[in-house]
Amino acid sequence: MKYLAKFDASGNRITSIVKGIHFETDEEKQKYIDSGFIEISDEDQELYATNEYIQGTDGKPQKKSPYVPTVEEKLMLIRKKRDKLLVDSDWTDTLSAKTRLGDAKYNEWQVYRQALRDITNCADLDNPIWPIKPV
Repeated sequence: MKYLAKFDASGNRITSIVKGIHFETDEEKQKYIDSGFIEISDEDQELYATNEYIQGTDGKPQKKSPYVPTVEEKLMLIRKKRDKLLVDSDWTDTLSAKTRLGDAKYNEWQVYRQALRDITNCADLDNPIWPIKPV
């Protein structure tokens, strides 16, 4: 098959078109080439179709770098888990809980909840050390 593909400035494939479906003649093909499409091989099309490859500076497929989350994205995920753990332990943060749990157990829960609130200050956002829930 004959493929034409169009890429953005970063080398990401925008779309591919196929001879016999999108164009038949060399004149029809030239219209696509004039609008920024380039000819690619069947093998290159197979790679680009996985969306794991971009067009390298040499014009050939190049494996995309793995996605690395930003600091803000990492913090968002930590906060989401933290918020759920806080909600799950809200029952321990009442005056009646202090009476039911006793001072020592109530204080363990308060330390745990404070550690949850402080979790976004951890040194390693990829591997936060979560506090252990009191039993």
